[in-house]
Amino acid sequence: MRKLEKAFKWINIILIILTLISYLSPFANPEVWWPLAFLGVGYPWLLLANILFVIFWIILKNKYFGFSFFCILLGWIHFSSFIGLKIGGPPDEAAAVRIMSYNINKLLKIQPEIDAKRKKNAKEFIALVNEEIKPEILCTQETVAKNVAYLSKVLHLPHHHWIDRKGTAIFSAHPIVNSGEVDLGTKTNACVWADIQLPNKIIRVYSLHLLSNKVSTETDAIIKSGKLKKLETWQKIKRVFFKFGKAAPKRVQQAKAVIKHIEQSPYPVVLCGDLNEIPQSYTYHIFTDHLKDAFRTGARLGIGTTYAGKIPGLRIDYILTEKEIEVLY
Repeated sequence: MRKLEKAFKWINIILIILTLISYLSPFANPEVWWPLAFLGVGYPWLLLANILFVIFWIILKNKYFGFSFFCILLGWIHFSSFIGLKIGGPPDEAAAVRIMSYNINKLLKIQPEIDAKRKKNAKEFIALVNEEIKPEILCTQETVAKNVAYLSKVLHLPHHHWIDRKGTAIFSAHPIVNSGEVDLGTKTNACVWADIQLPNKIIRVYSLHLLSNKVSTETDAIIKSGKLKKLETWQKIKRVFFKFGKAAPKRVQQAKAVIKHIEQSPYPVVLCGDLNEIPQSYTYHIFTDHLKDAFRTGARLGIGTTYAGKIPGLRIDYILTEKEIEVLY
């Protein structure tokens, strides 16, 4: 039994070292050296493993539980960006503005004219938005032209701003007094902005979609097969690393361009969108050096994940606000 405990102790120590290294990923500029940034992607799993070790050592009544416990505490800023911690009922919304961000993937699964299943999906989606969320402002990404008018109509958001073939859009129940685009240097990604006249003030809203890693096909295939002994699997893993290493520095450049534009805004700012980056990333911290993460400020008790693919535990979609804006939930 002692030999087994000793083995687990060393596994725990290796886990803690990897976790501590992942804490450094937000400081690793992928423009300079990207591999360390990639380790941050594994943070949710490293966190889970540390929690399991805490439970394991407590069951054995062993003081080693403190190793992983204090490791988790050292990374509290990462913990709170992954798990919502607010407890209590909904706050007073009398003067609040409801804002929603949604990466709709071209509405592929909720196009009612396609078939009965998608018609049902569309009905449920519209009910969710109109009856439960009730946004006054909606930011979407990957929005094709024919769906702009559709969303504006069915969600009762008559004012909208959308750049042809760029994908990102802003829908509003309130008038848009000015609008434009931040050039991200690509044809497939975009950042649009709109100055929206609320009853008592004007705010500037950004809808953003940063460059994708484009690794969904490879990662889905790797997870599906799970055969690490095959050369083909390792070739796919190599492609994932290569694509991440190529895209991450470009997202840093795009983030800097958006922040430069935000700094010139005459109005309070709300930014919504798909950063294609996790909170343990350099790009995320470029934004949160200027804006605050609404999830960390207002999220109810629960795990914050937004990616619906086969890689679990990823939060890559955000609502970020000016620091003086109060986030209710």
